[in-house]
Amino acid sequence: MIIKDGSSVSTRNKITGTGATSVSSDANGVITINSTNTWNAMTGATSSADGTVGYVNAVPPKANYNTAYLRADGTWQVPPDTGDTHHTAYLRAGAASGTANAATTNGNTYLLLVENSTFRSGVKLVPGSNMNITSDASGNVTFTATDTTYSVVSAGTSTTAGGLMSQADKTKLNGIATGAEVNQNAFSNFTIGSTTIEADSKTDTLTFVAGNNVSLTPDATNDKITIAATDTTYSVVSAGTSTTDGGLMSQADKTKLDGIATGAEVNQNAFSNITVGSTTI
Repeated sequence: MIIKDGSSVSTRNKITGTGATSVSSDANGVITINSTNTWNAMTGATSSADGTVGYVNAVPPKANYNTAYLRADGTWQVPPDTGDTHHTAYLRAGAASGTANAATTNGNTYLLLVENSTFRSGVKLVPGSNMNITSDASGNVTFTATDTTYSVVSAGTSTTAGGLMSQADKTKLNGIATGAEVNQNAFSNFTIGSTTIEADSKTDTLTFVAGNNVSLTPDATNDKITIAATDTTYSVVSAGTSTTDGGLMSQADKTKLDGIATGAEVNQNAFSNITVGSTTI
């Protein structure tokens, strides 16, 4: 390539093709670049030879645009219909694996795997307590409870036969504290003289109070109370010997006391008899 400045040549650069490329020019200075590469269509693999690199053949007709695929032999193909039947499998009930459809009785019902109308395997359904399992000829399973009826046990009528709880028994149960035990023998009333002390509640407390010359000693470990008098010794005061020291009353003082009228006062000096003439008043 020659670059001229006016009539003078200022620069010369050579353009050279490499590999599969050639460069030429004409008298007018037009440059032509050519490629010597040759592109061929791809070839598919065969049983004896590998395929070769190349361009892909034209796509299939638009009618097969979403069903055709490019096969290994380099052609567009629609997958062939092999006519295979899809496998179907399901579970049903029956008498045993490999047998024809038949109704079953309790204890002889199987859950079967059926594939393409052929029995493959079976698992036996075993009924538990109060349960029946049967099936019909169509393979439908029926589960039935053998005891679903219960009667109400009347309050206080039975402690041996089970049944539904009555309203009265439920009310009684609600009134019993959790963990409650059978009541022990206990006094609900204490009578002292003419006075009765009654418990006001199921957990009421009776309190003992020590009076004059009395001591109370509680023993919580041994559950007992010791009641003792603080002065239990008294001497007999002889009749007429003391009016200052207390003590037990003598027989003589008792006799004297019994001879004095209730509310009697000390006698004043007075005549007990008045004589008028021969008459004494």
